[in-house]
Amino acid sequence: MEGLGKDGKERLFRSALLVGSVVVALAVSETYLRVTRPLETFFNDLQFKPEIASEGWERAFVRDYGVLRRQGALGGDLHGFLHDPELGWDTPGRLRNARTYSVAKPPGVFRVLAIGDSYTYGSEVETNQTYSSYLEQELASNEVLNMGVKAYGIDQAAAKYLKYGRSYRPDVLIFGVFGPDYVRVPLTFFRFAKPVFRLDAAGELVLAKVPIPPPEEVYRGLRKKLWPLSYTFALLRSAFYGILDPHPHEAYYRRWDPLVEKIFTAVLNAAERDGSQVIFLYIPTGAHLATDEGLNNYCCDRGHLAAIWKRLAEKYPSFGTIDLMEVLPREYSRKVVYEQMIMYHNGRPTGHFTPFGNQAVAKVIAQYLNRKIGAALSSHVALDR
Repeated sequence: MEGLGKDGKERLFRSALLVGSVVVALAVSETYLRVTRPLETFFNDLQFKPEIASEGWERAFVRDYGVLRRQGALGGDLHGFLHDPELGWDTPGRLRNARTYSVAKPPGVFRVLAIGDSYTYGSEVETNQTYSSYLEQELASNEVLNMGVKAYGIDQAAAKYLKYGRSYRPDVLIFGVFGPDYVRVPLTFFRFAKPVFRLDAAGELVLAKVPIPPPEEVYRGLRKKLWPLSYTFALLRSAFYGILDPHPHEAYYRRWDPLVEKIFTAVLNAAERDGSQVIFLYIPTGAHLATDEGLNNYCCDRGHLAAIWKRLAEKYPSFGTIDLMEVLPREYSRKVVYEQMIMYHNGRPTGHFTPFGNQAVAKVIAQYLNRKIGAALSSHVALDR
């Protein structure tokens, strides 16, 4: 220090002061962000970056599962959902219905099987208030089995049908697709560890990341894998990607469309071999129904799904599609759909279908089936497109 001289000491002091100020600012920023921002908010804008989005869900799982462990609220399940080595998780009993069904279809019964995510499962409503339950009432003396599972993407819904659903030999398979289900396809983690479909060198569909370990093993593995997250770094990373690529969705969909199309193809091939007809049911978000612009918006997941289904229709002309974003506002008006059919949280329509909404969906599907099949519901006549 003595050899630095007066000017050198001043420069050193300023440098130390600058470094100290930066450290204090980062500490204040980190503390403020941890108090005011939930973990998920640092990953919401990075849903088109599958590796980063998966990391966000891993961290959320470690946090939430750790709380449940401390509370002693865990049995052998995932807080109400059973671990499945090939699916990640599943509804207890595979089905969510008010009554039980035999795997073998009874003689003379027309059987419908519904697969999909929490909209099909019927989150936020009772078992007898799901659209599959209301549809069974519409199709008297026939069966509608609900194989929906909370938080599933297109991939897991398809995998469940291919592994478990085919054995029920449905006459009609309803594949419910909520728009955001698309972006769950390339994720390796969403709520919990999940399988992923990939295309091999020959372009064939393979299921990877299986078998999936039990929850406790996943938790312990993630505790070792994940480094402590700096919220300040996470905020800067999100901002960086936002500036670098402000419109990431188009490139994202172009990248993953071939995989999603292959997944749908696998379902259609299996259904064709089993003599089952397929109906793809597009389910919009509440935000899409809020404005004319949202209602008429045909980009992103909806537009890409429509394009995929159009291509597949050339090879599989018998499958059908129902776009609830078009049908519900036409049948009931957008105001009724927006205000009465979607659950509200914090003043926004961000929830699932209300019982009335599920009734309306069931009526739409029943009208479609009656129009396409008519009196032949019990005669197993194929759907016409």
